Amino acid sequence: MVGHSRFRFLSLLFVLACIIAGSSASAASNEWFTFKGGYLRSSYTQVYVEPEVQKVSWKFNSGSSISCSPVTTKNSVYDCTENGYVYCIDANDGTKNWEFPNNSVKDYVDDDGKRPWPNGAIDFQRARLTTPVTVFDNRVYLPYGQMLVVLNADSGKFLFRVDLSGPGHRANITTSPLVSKLHKVIIVGASNGWLYGFDIEGRDPQIRWRMPEPSSTGDQIESSPVLLGNNVYFGSNSRSFYCVELKIPASDKGVRTQDTPELKWVTKLDGPVSSSPASTGSSVNTAKIIVCSETGKIYAISASSGSVIWTYDAGGKIDGSPAISANNRIVIASARKIICLDENGKLVWDTLTTKESISTPSIGKDYVYVTSLDGKVYVFSLSNGAQLSVKRTSTAIRSSPAIAYGKLFFGGDDGNVYSLEHGEDPPTLSVSKSSFSYQNVTPNSKIDSNDDLWVENVGGGELNIEISSSRSWITVSQDKLTLQSGKSRTIQMMINTQGLSPGRYSAIIKVISNGGSVSITVDLNIVPVQDTIIVLTVGSTNALVNGSFKKIDAKPYKLRSGTIMVPLRFVAESFECQVVWDQPTKTVTIIYNRRGITVYVTIGSKTAFIEYRRGGGKIPILMKDPPVIVGGKTFVPVQFMAQAFDARWVMISASQIKITIKGS
Repeated sequence: MVGHSRFRFLSLLFVLACIIAGSSASAASNEWFTFKGGYLRSSYTQVYVEPEVQKVSWKFNSGSSISCSPVTTKNSVYDCTENGYVYCIDANDGTKNWEFPNNSVKDYVDDDGKRPWPNGAIDFQRARLTTPVTVFDNRVYLPYGQMLVVLNADSGKFLFRVDLSGPGHRANITTSPLVSKLHKVIIVGASNGWLYGFDIEGRDPQIRWRMPEPSSTGDQIESSPVLLGNNVYFGSNSRSFYCVELKIPASDKGVRTQDTPELKWVTKLDGPVSSSPASTGSSVNTAKIIVCSETGKIYAISASSGSVIWTYDAGGKIDGSPAISANNRIVIASARKIICLDENGKLVWDTLTTKESISTPSIGKDYVYVTSLDGKVYVFSLSNGAQLSVKRTSTAIRSSPAIAYGKLFFGGDDGNVYSLEHGEDPPTLSVSKSSFSYQNVTPNSKIDSNDDLWVENVGGGELNIEISSSRSWITVSQDKLTLQSGKSRTIQMMINTQGLSPGRYSAIIKVISNGGSVSITVDLNIVPVQDTIIVLTVGSTNALVNGSFKKIDAKPYKLRSGTIMVPLRFVAESFECQVVWDQPTKTVTIIYNRRGITVYVTIGSKTAFIEYRRGGGKIPILMKDPPVIVGGKTFVPVQFMAQAFDARWVMISASQIKITIKGS
């Protein structure tokens, strides 16, 4: 009977243990408490946001750009700004719970009994915050310039700090903190090349150890460390990748000098390591540590020995860190390319974003989430890389996304912390410009504008667009189109000033859609063109064009009939004609865009043809003498230039000819 009761009691304990373990796993899986989610830095969670991921559930404006990745715990979002503030935001509705610096720093007293900030937040010196916080055991561990600041996670109250501004240190904290209650330390990397272990309670001595010895001159550690068992893995700018083994302190008073970690191994890579590594598993004996160098190489390193198992060349710079799924798919952003490898380093798929991604992808179940400098949040299929949804914001995104509570969180250059959830926005129109200006346009010209109109559906669904112009001198390449979510189209605008007199003109291009409408103004200024005056001398290579001296390689000459022959290409190009030679037919084509005419001249034929842009076919022009080639140059009678191009010519001396081509 006693044995049976004992069995029931043990069974109950086992069940309770399973429930507690399950609850802990569930809570842990729904939080993203440090950079890349947890201390394995895998950027993976069982939580996911089902595509379409386009619905903005809330935005919180911090007033400063954000490059830090947010973290989440206890239904709150924590993020830092580049003007030195940390915010705790309610994950449900985006309201502010607290901010830091705050007046709780008034109550802080240094070890020497002094109050460093007697006036509270007013005295607290700001630092540019670009390194994510860690929230652990109801505390926020905040890298703040040369300080590690520890706050209460519920209230933002200042608890204590560890300062690296003293002699022998003088460095900024440059990694997301790693906090271990088992080892009683807070672990951070610094700009002086050391990995530091701080006392978990801030007790003296606050700095319990630093690794590795000695530090390389000019080195720094920006690679947020991975914790696997008792081992810590991190890289440095000296192209070294380290594994150190932590020791479990025997005393509750924390780490002692003899508890300094042991350097287990160092692996040299081909370039600096600024990204955070990630572990493929939780066992030192079987896990691979995935790490990227700045040169674009991806390494799989044995967690136990430090040997390189395989490498993969991404073919471009890698600014972010690797993400690893539950089935060990490895996803990395390299410039505009998103790469997925299997655990053996073989390419599974790759795809492109429209602009580069400098952040770390996140993985939730079957989906990959990527932020990009084009302001878009992409969702790709983990299995094949297919783009499942895209959400465009109005800002560049440098922050890696965090996943928790069925939402996606990230910060933008516009100062907003965003919360995205499953859902599709209505179709929304976005255009590239609100106005166009064309100045100093010549009469009777045609402009195929390089400054074209760009339209996009930045919402969801299907955007139906109609484009029209209020003036006949503007036409567009497409007046009706349909755009799916995230898709864009370039609309070419064409300006034709044929028949318009010099002066200023305005027009409106209307873009009407089921996702909003805009009116785009067009300002056109047509200016009169001055006459072109060309002075040629028979038998001379000297010429004048609008009073400027020109040297030509074809001398005008006079025929026995009295006809003066002038070099066709030089004269035509002097008043901005395009000249094209066709060898098989020995025909010269002269394109005069300003007047909207094209002239055809054939060597040896007294008949030329003129064709007007407005139509009417080719009209013959008769010449007294036929065009000829002399010294590789085509010559025509000067009278022909007057006939074809409405020019005037006069003999201003016995050998000098003045040709005037009207500007307008």
